[in-house]
Amino acid sequence: MKKNIFVISLLGAIALGTFPVSAENGTKEISASFRNIKVVADGRQLSMTAEPFLYNGTVYLPVRAVGEAVNMDISWDNASNTVRLDTPPPRLIVDPRAEERTDFALSVTPSGKKERTAIFQVTESGDVAMPPYTLYYYGLSEVSVTLDGQTLPLAEAMQSGLITPDDILRKGWQDFQNKEIVGYIYRDGGSQNYFYEGFNIIKYNELSGSHDFYICPPDTDIELHDQFQNQYSKFQSVQDVLDYYKSFAMLTERSKRRSIYWEGMDMIYAVCNRDGTPPEEAYEAIRQLAELCGEHY
Repeated sequence: MKKNIFVISLLGAIALGTFPVSAENGTKEISASFRNIKVVADGRQLSMTAEPFLYNGTVYLPVRAVGEAVNMDISWDNASNTVRLDTPPPRLIVDPRAEERTDFALSVTPSGKKERTAIFQVTESGDVAMPPYTLYYYGLSEVSVTLDGQTLPLAEAMQSGLITPDDILRKGWQDFQNKEIVGYIYRDGGSQNYFYEGFNIIKYNELSGSHDFYICPPDTDIELHDQFQNQYSKFQSVQDVLDYYKSFAMLTERSKRRSIYWEGMDMIYAVCNRDGTPPEEAYEAIRQLAELCGEHY
């Protein structure tokens, strides 16, 4: 949910009046002037979610409206009462049909700081694609990849089309299957966590939450929303699962229903295994879900 963030939080307003604002974890009364102030950026008047005001010779504006006008990402940290303005990462468009690679190795350089750095906003090409997500390095100053006999920054390799984020997940799954590393696959449509000796790979994939991708040190405490891991326990039957995900699909744009299909299919299989449901009943439920989500089964 977006917040309307002010340098001083506006709680009430009249043309010229007194109202309470937050200050140093308390409140105080100020008199502010409202003059129908307009904000123009590069010749374009900005639409304000709340009216700017003048106080002690300073004009106060909603941070989000101004930040978005200059292409900044705006966020609010409620725990520390901090407004963050970040330059959005460059966009990386990947072809989901590109040749798959797992013949590479990653290495990392820790930064010693508990900070995340957005590397790419990743978008898949094609008519049917997963929602965009952000690739982050957390607690790292650099990630390198060795492939074809050379070592180069991972970001450079991705920009050159030598490797994709999906290749990293494929390699994680392959190494996990070969019992070379420890890993977890979550029943939320695809969240994955792979533990290497010097780093972790964490990928979210929630219906209504984050789809972000992290490369981070082994001791990083980034909570994967693993409450979804045993989510199937709330369903009494396969029909309950089908009804639940049908309602999700009906409220979602058709182009974005792939996540719903994959998560719903996982849940159907989980409930069938739990209840000993006949295979034909499971197949029919999956067929109905696939038809509703525009997927082939």
